[in-house]
Amino acid sequence: MKIAIDARFYGLENAGLGRYTVNLIHSLSKIDKENEYSVLLRKKYFKELSLPGNFKKVEAEFQHYGFSEQLHLVRLLNSMDFDFVHFLHFNTPILFRGKYRCI
Repeated sequence: MKIAIDARFYGLENAGLGRYTVNLIHSLSKIDKENEYSVLLRKKYFKELSLPGNFKKVEAEFQHYGFSEQLHLVRLLNSMDFDFVHFLHFNTPILFRGKYRCI
């Protein structure tokens, strides 16, 4: 399965959601060698995060709660190949019509 993860909140400076995102990505990279992941990251963590071969980093420098998230993030997601997106926050782009989970 091909899974995209909106990990733009990655990093401990983003408090609880940031810690959850760090732990989720770290744990999945240790235990899951079958699924393919596209991890959407901000520039700050794009270069420094090292992931295994079944993970692909995608730069997604879009501010949360703003116009660029609603327009440009949707455009990026629509250009990608995945079965569904896992949004780690309730603010999903309103124009995105693909399959997703928000947990």
